Amino acid sequence: MSGEIPEPNRGAKSRGSRSAGTDPVSEENLSREFWDSAARQDAMWHIATGAATDRDVFFTSGRQEVDYFLTMAAITPDPGRTLLEIGCGTGRMTSRLAECFGRVIALDVSVEMLDRARVNLSGHRNVEFLLGNGSDLAGVADSSVDVVFSYIVMQHVPTVEGQ
Repeated sequence: MSGEIPEPNRGAKSRGSRSAGTDPVSEENLSREFWDSAARQDAMWHIATGAATDRDVFFTSGRQEVDYFLTMAAITPDPGRTLLEIGCGTGRMTSRLAECFGRVIALDVSVEMLDRARVNLSGHRNVEFLLGNGSDLAGVADSSVDVVFSYIVMQHVPTVEGQ
């Protein structure tokens, strides 16, 4: 790929759930391709444009936003609980979530974003990384999480079923 970000296929109709990699034109592959390319080009800008000035601003804004949203939703941090973060990206918010909860499952559709998150969160032993397909929560056992957190992610999910 030349570094250009592929355009999402906005007119695509849902074809249901599939394993990633089985259909080269599937919505989940388009989403993965888009976010992998975005991560290679400029992950911080694609995740939080306004906070992409430098790494410290980027991660500090993630901490502040986590605290704000947990308070707004009346969710009390609890080291005895498991949190699933849908769309973890490079771990901008995951870092703070890992400080607030005993176990965090950091899910993303992008291999490139997850690779960056692993590096950024290498000091957090309570974070598990999960590559999702963008259509369901395969890999997350039923009743295995206490809290689900997702911020500015669902508008990027290419199918109604996935949303």
